[in-house]
Amino acid sequence: MKSPKQGAQTPLYCATEPALENDTGLLYRDCKHYNSTVIFYDNVASKLWDESENMIKGVIGKDA
Repeated sequence: MKSPKQGAQTPLYCATEPALENDTGLLYRDCKHYNSTVIFYDNVASKLWDESENMIKGVIGKDA
């Protein structure tokens, strides 16, 4: 298990590291690029995004 501070390290690194400014769609673990063995499908990701957005709109309102 990681502490909250340890868990925040990689997202903070990705958000603030200038060298990553043009990187997109990559996975990071422990502040390093990570190659997952899991296959990601764009169509599934798009459906998940749309459904998540619809759920959020249902909670906070349609103009969100």
